[in-house]
Amino acid sequence: MIGKLAVLCAGNICRSPMAFGLLRAEPALVEAGVGLSSAGLMAEVGTPPVPEAIRLLQARGLDIRDHRARQATDELLRSHDLILVMEHWQREWIGARWPFLMGRVFLLGHWGGYEIADPYGSPAPSFERALDGIERGIRDWLPHLTRLRPYPPAPDERDAGEGNPG
Repeated sequence: MIGKLAVLCAGNICRSPMAFGLLRAEPALVEAGVGLSSAGLMAEVGTPPVPEAIRLLQARGLDIRDHRARQATDELLRSHDLILVMEHWQREWIGARWPFLMGRVFLLGHWGGYEIADPYGSPAPSFERALDGIERGIRDWLPHLTRLRPYPPAPDERDAGEGNPG
């Protein structure tokens, strides 16, 4: 099983905190000791989750009120075996900056072939649709997570511009 899994979205206040909350309650991941992180590609660091995200997870018995947005950084991304994003543009954004990490970056909706739209600033039904997609994506990924092996360490800074994975 992989050692560390990161979930990313744009601001780290809606989708990725909800995914993180669900993942950290997943018995198979807890039992295996998988390290979990969430971050945003354009996070306002320190911002709490939006109230609707908190409410939806509380309805499932999960508490993400202590979450605070953090920015996806070089160090964070290099240290994870699998990076799950919500939309194609996020994968492309990472690939443009860290091409050697592309083998680790997938859509959370990869197995179903879908993106999870950003509900920020939208009414409650948009958050419910996003959470439904997140839950489905996690269910679809779980059987695969047990078969994945940790990646070797990412190349250091001097290799970053070459796009050489090893």
